Amino acid sequence: MDYEVELKLLISKENLKKLLALDLMKQAIRKDSKKERKLSTVYYDTKDLDFMHRGVVYRVRDKGDKNYEATVKTANSSGGGLSQRVELNLPLENKKPVLEGFASLGLGMELTELAPEGVVKLFTVEVKRTTYILDWQQSVIELAIDRGKIFAGSALEKVEEIELELLQGRLEDLLELTSVIAQNIPAFPEERSKFDRGIALLGIVNVEDFPVYKIANKKTVDEIFKAVQHWGTKILVFQNAFKEGHFYKSGLREARHNLLFLRSLKNFVNGMDYNEGIISDWLNSIEEILNIMYLQKQWQKLQGFFDKEAGRSSLSKKLQEALELKQEKLRLLASEGSATCFVYSLLVQALQKCGNENAFEPLKICIKAWRGETSIYYLQNAIYLALSAEGKTFSKQIDKLKKQIDKEYDKFQFAQLRDILMQIMDESTGKAVHRNAGFLLGWIMSKKM
Repeated sequence: MDYEVELKLLISKENLKKLLALDLMKQAIRKDSKKERKLSTVYYDTKDLDFMHRGVVYRVRDKGDKNYEATVKTANSSGGGLSQRVELNLPLENKKPVLEGFASLGLGMELTELAPEGVVKLFTVEVKRTTYILDWQQSVIELAIDRGKIFAGSALEKVEEIELELLQGRLEDLLELTSVIAQNIPAFPEERSKFDRGIALLGIVNVEDFPVYKIANKKTVDEIFKAVQHWGTKILVFQNAFKEGHFYKSGLREARHNLLFLRSLKNFVNGMDYNEGIISDWLNSIEEILNIMYLQKQWQKLQGFFDKEAGRSSLSKKLQEALELKQEKLRLLASEGSATCFVYSLLVQALQKCGNENAFEPLKICIKAWRGETSIYYLQNAIYLALSAEGKTFSKQIDKLKKQIDKEYDKFQFAQLRDILMQIMDESTGKAVHRNAGFLLGWIMSKKM
C-alpha cells in the first residue's frame, strides 16, 4: 500500500522561473531527471457520489506513453496544502474504468461494493506536467509543475500549480523545502485538490472537516505538530483572502485568534522571543486595523452628541485614510506569502524539537511560568497554550488567566488607540481634527476606566 505525502503550492509563472533559477534548486535537482508529459485524467463516481461521501477519490489516467492507470485515494489528513493519503494504483490496458482489483492492494473492499451499478464520469483534467527529482537533505522529493485545465461540463478552470511529493525520506525535509521556497518567492498553499476544484465547477461542495488536535495527558507531543497544522491551515486561508483585499471584521478577529494560538505553540517549542518577525508583523497589522475600525465606530457614536459643524469634522476622513493604509500594509504582507514561510518553519521546528516525549507536564510548567509575568504578551501566550490542551487542569488555568487578562487588556488596548489618534494629530495641522481627536480620546478613556 502506497502512502502519498505531498504539498500543493500556487506560484506565478514569473516566480516559477525565479524558483528554478535559485542556486539551492539547481543544486537539489538531480541531473537529467527532467521529464515532460501530457496527462489526461478522468474522475469518476456513482450517480449519488457514494465514493466522495466515503472519502474516496477514483480516477483513470492516460499517462501519455500508452500506459493507463486507475487510482484510488482515500482521505487521511490534510491541512495547509499538505495532504497525507493512501494511494492505490492499478495498471490498466486502456482508459476504461475498472473497479475490481483494489481489495488485494489494501483497500479492504472492491469498489463494486460501493458502486454496484457502475460509475459515471464527473470531469476531466488535462495538464502538461514537468517533473524534476530533488535530493534535499536526507530525502528524495519530486517537484511536479502542472499547467493545464479542468473541464467540467461547459465550465473550465486553469491549473497552474506545483506539487512537492515526498518519494523517500522525512516529512520535515519536505516541510523545510517548502519553507525555504517561501523565503525566496511568494508561494501560496492550495488547500483544494484537483478533485475538489473539479466538483466545485459542477456546483458540488465537498466539505472535509479538519479536527482540532489538542495536547492531552499521556500522549506525545506529536499532537503539537497537528495543532500547529490546524491553526496554520486557517492562517494560510486568511492569507489568500487578505492578498485579495478582503478585510472583514469577523475574519480579522478570527485570524488574530489563530495567530495567538500559533504564537503560543511557537514559544512553547522554541522558548519566548519578543522579536518574532513575521508573526509580529501580522498581529500588529491586524490589531491596528481592528483598532481603527473600533475608533470609527466610537467616533460615529460620539458625533451624535455634537452640533452639525462638529459632525462635519475631517476626523472621519483621517480615520478612513489610516484604515486604508493599514489594510494595504496587510495586503502586501499576504501577497509576499510571508505566512507560508512562518507556518512551514514552525511545522519543521515542531517535528525536530518535540520528539516523542510526553507534553503534558512541560505544558503545565510553561503556563505556570508565563502566568507569573504581568505582561499581556506572556498572559496571552499562557491562555492560548492552555486552550490548546485538554483536561480539568488546563480548564482551571483558563478561568484564572481570563481574570488576569481582563485587568491588563483594557490598558493595553487603550495605549494602542491613543497612539493611533496621536499619530493622526501629529500628521494634521487642522484644529478641528485635533479637537475632535481629543474628544474621542476622552470618550474612550471614560469607557475604559
